[in-house]
Amino acid sequence: MKIGIVGGSIAGCSAAILLLNEGHEVTVFERSSKTLVGRGGGIGTTSSLMEQIKTDGLIKDDFALFQINKMPLVGKAPSHEPYGKTAWAIPMNFNVFQWNELWKNLRSNVPSKHYHSGVKIVDAKSLPHGQVELTTSLGDTEHFDLVLFADGYQSLGRKLMFPEKKLKYRGYILWRGLLKESEMDGDCLLKDEILRLSYTGEPGHNVVYFIPGQNGSVKKGQRMFNWAAYIAIPEAELDNVMTDKTGRLRNGTLPPGNLSEANESMLKRFLSQHIPAYYAKVVNKTNDSYIQVIYTLDLDSYYKDNMCLIGDAGMVVQPFTGSGVFKGYNNAKDLIANLKETDTIIEALERWSDQQLKTGKKLLALGEQMEKAFIWEQIDFAKVGKDETKKWWKASVSFPDNFNYERG
Repeated sequence: MKIGIVGGSIAGCSAAILLLNEGHEVTVFERSSKTLVGRGGGIGTTSSLMEQIKTDGLIKDDFALFQINKMPLVGKAPSHEPYGKTAWAIPMNFNVFQWNELWKNLRSNVPSKHYHSGVKIVDAKSLPHGQVELTTSLGDTEHFDLVLFADGYQSLGRKLMFPEKKLKYRGYILWRGLLKESEMDGDCLLKDEILRLSYTGEPGHNVVYFIPGQNGSVKKGQRMFNWAAYIAIPEAELDNVMTDKTGRLRNGTLPPGNLSEANESMLKRFLSQHIPAYYAKVVNKTNDSYIQVIYTLDLDSYYKDNMCLIGDAGMVVQPFTGSGVFKGYNNAKDLIANLKETDTIIEALERWSDQQLKTGKKLLALGEQMEKAFIWEQIDFAKVGKDETKKWWKASVSFPDNFNYERG
C-alpha cells in the first residue's frame, strides 16, 4: 500500500518505521528543513511502553534514559528550606529522557529516501477510487492509498477533515527550562524521582527531574535538570505573555530564547515566591526558557475517507498525563493490526477509529482529573501529612487499564 505521512516528528517517524517493517511504500513529509532538535526538553512514558518500542526496533537497547521509581509531592515550608517538605511519594514505574534523543533515534531508522524534509503540505483532498491527493506549498501533488496526519496539536489534517473542531484553552501555560547539572549550586537530592512541587495558595504546580545530558550521558555532573511549571494565566492576559521580545505575538508556542524580559522576570518572581528555594534558584539561573499554551481537543472520529490522525493530531490531552509517546505509538500499532485483520481500508479505519476514540476519551478523562487535582484544586503539600495526601491522590486520579505508570 502507498502511504503518505504528514509530519516527521516522533509520531510520524514511529508510524513510518512500523509501516515500512510491514512492507508498505511510505513517504514522510516534514515541513521543517532542519533537524527537529531543541523542540522539547524532558519527556517520559511508562517503562513497559519503552520496552515495546525497543522490541519493535524503533530505538536501540542502550537508549539513554532514567528509570523513575517514585514521585514525591513537595511543598514550600520555612522549616524545610531549601528543598521543601515531602507530604508523600507516589510509587512509579516510568522512564524519562530527552525529546531530542528520542527523535534522533527514530529518525535514524527511517531511510532518507522515505523522509522528505523541507516539504510543507498545504492541502489534502479525497479522490475517486479511495485515493488521497496531497499538495505541497510549491504546488506539487502526489497520490496515496492512505494518508496519516502526524502533524501535531495544530494539525492541518484535523482542520481539513473536521473544521468544526477547535482547540480549547485550559486556562494555564507550561513554562519550561533546562539547566546543566554542572551549573547548579550545591547538592541536588533528586535520584530516581520526579518531584511535583505545589504552589502556596495558587493554582498550578512545578515538575522537576533529571534527564540525560546533551551527549546522552547519565553520569552525575553531566545530566540536565528539567523543570516544567504549570502557571494559570487568564485568557485576557494570554496575548501579553505570548508576545515575544521583538513584539511578535506567537501562537501556541513561544520558542526558547524568545520570552520577553518583562514576562520572564514576572514568571521567575512567581516561582521564587511559591516553590522551595533550591528549585527556585535553578529556575532563576535558567536561560532560553520557553512556553507552551495548554489546550485540549475532543473528537468524534479519527478518520475521514482514506485520511486519519495520529498522535497529537488526534485528541489533544494535557501533557502532565505523560501520554504523548503512548498515543503516537499505539495509534500506529493499532492501525497496522486493523489493516491486517480487515478486507478494506475503510473497514480497517472504522474499527481502528472506534478503538482510538475509546482510548483517547479515557486519556482526556485522566487529564481532567489530574488538571483538577494539580492545577485548580492543588493542595499545599507543605501542610498535609502522608495519610491525608495518599487519600487525596487515590480519590483524585484513576488511570486507564492500558496506561498506568503508578506502581503497586
